[in-house]
Amino acid sequence: MANTRGGVDFEVIAFQPQLVENTVNTFVDNLIQAITVVSGVMLVTLGLRTGLIVASLIPVTVATTIGAMYWLGIGLDQVSLAALMIALGMLVDNSIVMAESIMGENTKRRTPPTKQLSTQQQN
Repeated sequence: MANTRGGVDFEVIAFQPQLVENTVNTFVDNLIQAITVVSGVMLVTLGLRTGLIVASLIPVTVATTIGAMYWLGIGLDQVSLAALMIALGMLVDNSIVMAESIMGENTKRRTPPTKQLSTQQQN
């Protein structure tokens, strides 16, 4: 508490740098946990190759975004971190949808083995 000449007392209510540091640390911890869980689930459900491709998008996107924010002079605050989390969720969701769509198209284009055998026997 500081006393000034006019008899006004000032008191620190919130120390913003500490709050921001705690928020960034929490974000980094949550990001690491999310990458681990999402990568594991994608590896199990999508297969090794597709899961690794989709899972690799997360750290690349975070690094690119934070680098662009640094280059543009945009600071890390709660709004930008929340926007980054929402964008990462959309990225993962869209990546999974696209990967499943591509795998579905590849499956449609393949001829079933029984049909191949019957075609070869007729010739």
